[in-house]
Amino acid sequence: MFRKFASVVLASLMVMFLFAPNAQAASSSGDEVINIAEKYLGTPYEWSGESPDGFDCSGFTYYVMNKVGVDLERGSYDQYTQGTSVTASNLQIGDLVFFSGTYKVGVSHVGIYIGNGDMISATKSKGVAIDPVFSGYWGDKYTGAKRFF
Repeated sequence: MFRKFASVVLASLMVMFLFAPNAQAASSSGDEVINIAEKYLGTPYEWSGESPDGFDCSGFTYYVMNKVGVDLERGSYDQYTQGTSVTASNLQIGDLVFFSGTYKVGVSHVGIYIGNGDMISATKSKGVAIDPVFSGYWGDKYTGAKRFF
C-alpha cells in the first residue's frame, strides 16, 4: 500500500516538475517585456511612431511585444481584439492594459502592465512613462486586459 502511495506521489511530483518550466517561462516572458519596455522610458511621443525615435501608445506595445516574438496588430483597438482576456484581479506583468475614451469613443490607449497597479505606456504629455492603471487619469478609463504568454 505504501509503495503504491509513494509511486503516486512521485508521479505527481514529476508531472509538477515537468510543467513548472512553462509557468516560469510565462513569468520570464513578462520580465523580458518589462526589461525591454523600461529601456525606452522618456522616449518622446510621436503620433503613429513605432520606433525608439518616437512612439505612440500602440506603436510602443507593437515594438516591445515584437521584440519578444509576439505578433501584434498595430492599433490599440486591433490589439484589444487579440490575446486572451484577463480580469483586473488576475493581471500579470507583461499583460497589455486597455483604456477607452481618452481622445475618442472606444478603445483608444494601451499600455504594458508592470506590476503593483502600474503600467508603462507612451503618453502625449510625458512620452514613455509609468502611470497607475486604476487611479488618476487612467482609472475610470480602464477597459480590460489581454495576455499573450
